[in-house]
Amino acid sequence: MTRKTTVLLYACFFASGCVGLIAQVVWTRMLTMTLGSTTYAVSTVLAVFMGGLALGAALFGRWAGRIARPILAYGVMEGTVALYLLATPWLMTLVDHVFRLAYGAVGPQEHLLTLVRIAAAGLFLAPPTLLMGGTLPVLLAAFRVEKGSGGSLVGRLYGANTAGAVCGVFAAGFLLIPLLGLRASLSLASLMGACVLAVALVLARRGASSPGDSPSPDENRPGRAPTGPGGGGGNGLLIATFALTGFCALALEVLWTRILVLHFGSAVYAFSLMLTLFLLGLAAGSFWAARRARRTRRPKLDLAWLAALLAAWVPLQMACFYRFPEILSWTAAVRGASGYGGLVLAMFLAALPLILPPTFLMGATFPLGIRALEQTDRRGPGVLSRSAGSLYAVNTAGTVAGALCAGFFMIPVLGVQGSLVAVGALQALAGLLFLLSRGKRFSPRSLAVPAAGLTALLLCFLFPSRSMLLSAGVFRSKGPVEVKILHYAEDADATVTVESIVNRGEPPYGSISLNGVNVAGSSRDLFAIQKLQGHIPILFRPDARKVLHIGFGSGGTAAAVSLHPVDRIDIAELTRAVPEASDRFFRDINRGVLEDPRVRLIICDGRNYVLATEERYDVILSDSIHPRYSGNGSLYTLEYFRMCRSRLTPNGVCSMWLPFYSLTETNLKNILRAFQDVFPRSYLFYVNSTVNPYTIVVGRNGGEDLDLDAMAERLRDPGVRADLEPILAHEVCRILDYLVVAGPDLARFVGDERSHTDDNLAVEYESARIIDRRGSEVVNLAALMRTRRPARWGIAWGTGTAAGERRRRMEAFYRGSTASLRGHLVYMAGDPRGAEAHFREAARIHPEDPEPDDYFHSFDLPDVRWVGESASPNPQENGSGS
Repeated sequence: MTRKTTVLLYACFFASGCVGLIAQVVWTRMLTMTLGSTTYAVSTVLAVFMGGLALGAALFGRWAGRIARPILAYGVMEGTVALYLLATPWLMTLVDHVFRLAYGAVGPQEHLLTLVRIAAAGLFLAPPTLLMGGTLPVLLAAFRVEKGSGGSLVGRLYGANTAGAVCGVFAAGFLLIPLLGLRASLSLASLMGACVLAVALVLARRGASSPGDSPSPDENRPGRAPTGPGGGGGNGLLIATFALTGFCALALEVLWTRILVLHFGSAVYAFSLMLTLFLLGLAAGSFWAARRARRTRRPKLDLAWLAALLAAWVPLQMACFYRFPEILSWTAAVRGASGYGGLVLAMFLAALPLILPPTFLMGATFPLGIRALEQTDRRGPGVLSRSAGSLYAVNTAGTVAGALCAGFFMIPVLGVQGSLVAVGALQALAGLLFLLSRGKRFSPRSLAVPAAGLTALLLCFLFPSRSMLLSAGVFRSKGPVEVKILHYAEDADATVTVESIVNRGEPPYGSISLNGVNVAGSSRDLFAIQKLQGHIPILFRPDARKVLHIGFGSGGTAAAVSLHPVDRIDIAELTRAVPEASDRFFRDINRGVLEDPRVRLIICDGRNYVLATEERYDVILSDSIHPRYSGNGSLYTLEYFRMCRSRLTPNGVCSMWLPFYSLTETNLKNILRAFQDVFPRSYLFYVNSTVNPYTIVVGRNGGEDLDLDAMAERLRDPGVRADLEPILAHEVCRILDYLVVAGPDLARFVGDERSHTDDNLAVEYESARIIDRRGSEVVNLAALMRTRRPARWGIAWGTGTAAGERRRRMEAFYRGSTASLRGHLVYMAGDPRGAEAHFREAARIHPEDPEPDDYFHSFDLPDVRWVGESASPNPQENGSGS
């Protein structure tokens, strides 16, 4: 084979890695929209993907030696994957259909649904992943390899493929999906696959392929039968140990992700950055091992040392994670980070010394493993392909087990910090097993290998329990804001915390967070919006009987819904840890609503439930789920709103919590466009009696106007009125004063902006770049104020004097709140004193408005002193670490 042909094959395999990772990223996004974004669903998709690669490597590793033209076969495999990429949108409709049918048979039972997800994901992913997994052994069969150089060849090919994967995941996460969308990204990847096919066809026509490995001179002597990769010399133990190293590799990736998401946030770029770093280390390690494999005479001892070094790295890594906020601040200062690009670069540099060394060691194991097999395997046609296929398959099968075990068993039982130590111990065990596979007696020097790893692991116990995670910046007090951790839970889906927060000497309030992101709490702005999220949709449909509530949060919204005479409240919540924490710490807010016999708690992804259920609801409402975070944007797309409409009864109501902080004005309009495209009769509310960055958007599945007489009748209910009085929303005119824009005015506000869709997911990629939260609040509130009109459209005012009185009071409220909204803008811009003048003007115009000071904290809250008194002020004393 000529040098030019070899270079072209390396380039093709680089492109294969790029195509494979673009496909994996896009397929995962598409499948989780159908199968759900819970840890069970995402892990199922990952397990099926990796399992397909393992099976493909094993099967094609056995067949590769019998393929007459391996380069042609490799090209056809890549071309078939390229065609599959083009067919993905149509195949996904089949997956949707299969999942809906299966869900109808099993219902929301998590264990049965897991089997359904495996079947659905397998139906979609099996064909392309089998081919992807088989490309390495098939391509290896094209090379004529001298004995002892197989490990070097595998290292170079695997390194090139993984380097392509680095480019693929970076391109998909930072460029292609944000700029082109999911389908166009697949089309571009398909074009790359077609180019690989074209190059392979040219090379095959020139006769560049060869029938496989060259036999050694004494290989086929009489009585010397060729053996496979498992034969002799402890190779069975060696291959089994590779399953353990694969287990550790993916378990570490899961653990690192759970740690770094607390530091980097849940933005989609953070996950892309972490995966890029992981693959970069694997590629670098593989290239290094390609050179080492040529020179080493004791590859199994080298493997043992690699495993021991991985174990020894754990305590150093824990120390770095413990001080990671300072490291991140230092890298940002050194690079002079400005804007989101500078922040991403600072995050990359901060994580580089934590992730690159261990992944470098992981990447080096595969080529050295091939070198170890070469020492004992007698040569035969296709033996290198069989060895690489077997080792790759076993290692990849181990990664499947590692990802599943880390998420579903290790983290819930041991916690992230304990799991990290456990994986380090398994790495030390792998080092010992590599030594045993040599089939020699232990020497004092060789015993130093596991001893070094285990000794280093003992240093891990110097760190207090959970201190590594709780040292994250989101849990630290900053300036006048004091944060105390009252509750900490690590389950399969998320790290859930409850914090006590004291700001500038005010009474403390509670906050509940998932992976460091607040989802609910007892602060005054959240207290108001949580109530109205429940009440407003029901006031739009006073005769509602069945309600679907997406996201439990603190339970304040569900408690508000329960005050109305509904027959059933279904609550779809992603993780059980949230309602458990809320039921314990926020009962003043939710009044123990989970004990209401009308409530049915369904632990699942909300979109997944809406897609699959056959239930019909009078009201569907979404709680506080910010669309900028990874995976959340799919609850704000045109396709999701269409699903909701299909699950509503005639004249049903759909509502969503929509923040305007940390969203671009364009993205805000993208979401509103998608919502109004499905629900033309849409209303946007902003609670102007307190400064806050939240809106509630309500859409009607029918052509009726809002009946104010029916709303007033519902507000006369003693329980409903008592619940709304503390937030100044206990009468029709006050609620209508919160109405900013509706119907045609909302359409004018949105203008020509496109709808937010499943394909573009613009919000997760564009708004995730916002750093200046306050600036986004000011821009978006100012834009809403410019469109604000007195409430007129889509409202049935009633008859007689009642209608006239309502109109008169509405005009008075509108004049006063217009002045107060100017105060909101000034306050958000950072000038509380300047805002007071506008609030005084509002109170002068309309005396029923709150007094100036009350615009910041106007509501009578329940006693929230529990936040500071229900647990020890020192988190370490109540088991939460320090």
